[in-house]
This record gives sequence, structure tokens and C-alpha cells, in this order.
Amino acid sequence: MNFRHLALLLTLPLYALDQATKFWMVAHFADPLPGQFSTTDPMIEVIRGFFYLTRVHNQGVAFGFGNGTPWAPIVFLIVPMVALTAIRIFVRGAPKNEKFWFDI
Repeated sequence: MNFRHLALLLTLPLYALDQATKFWMVAHFADPLPGQFSTTDPMIEVIRGFFYLTRVHNQGVAFGFGNGTPWAPIVFLIVPMVALTAIRIFVRGAPKNEKFWFDI
């Protein structure tokens, strides 16, 4: 089994589970009120006293950094573009024998 198959075997089920839970949350919880990030619906207790489900919109990055700020959409557009450009430049400048991961 090559790396590509192993990566798909590991990530595809996790991606499907992620999308299924998001679809379920949207179907079972109301939209947050304008200007709010969480719904007013009561939480669903999954594991008593430990794990609850509630619908929260995170429009920022990790842990909500930049959530609801006017600069966040601009930064989150520019940073990936700069990163992809830098990766492209580094891949083109790498010696041929060091590009094995690029063919994956």
C-alpha cells in the first residue's frame, strides 16, 4: 500500500464523519441569531456531565481567533495565497531527487 492509498484510507472516513456531523447539527439546531455565534437551542447531553452538543459558528481560525472581526476574511484569503505561492516557489527550486513527495 503506497502513501496515497494510506492517506485516503485514514482521511476519507474522518472527512465523511465530519461532514455528516455538520449536516446533522444544521438539521437539528436553529441558526444563531444575527450577531451571535451560538444558537439559543438547549445543549444535547451525550455523555452525562462531560460531553454536550451545541451549535456554534466559528468564522475565525483556531479557537475562534478573528471571529467576527472585519479584517479576518481578508487575512484568511491572503495568508493561504502567500503560503501556496511560497510552496510553489520552493518546489520549483528543489533538486529533482527531493521532489518525491510532490508526486504523491
